[in-house]
Amino acid sequence: MRFSYEVVNEDSNIAVVTLWSSVDQVKRLLGDSIRLVGIIGNLYTPVGINYMIATLSRFNWIDTLIVLGLDYNGVGDLLIRFFRWCVGCVACG
Repeated sequence: MRFSYEVVNEDSNIAVVTLWSSVDQVKRLLGDSIRLVGIIGNLYTPVGINYMIATLSRFNWIDTLIVLGLDYNGVGDLLIRFFRWCVGCVACG
């Protein structure tokens, strides 16, 4: 399954991953603050993390990732563990 996302504000450096929660529901929850978000999208499976990273590489000015929503299968925890590992990775600088 591909990373399903929506571009909200191309000038923003923030991405929101809603996991299993509805993007529309999270957008309503954010209200007017949604205008501060660059891209927003769902992430359902560990394989989707690959698509999410590919998407973020095309939006290389994104430097803030907010993870929220229902995490039925632990993909949110995997995503956080990946980025914690990646921060310490020598290859990333």
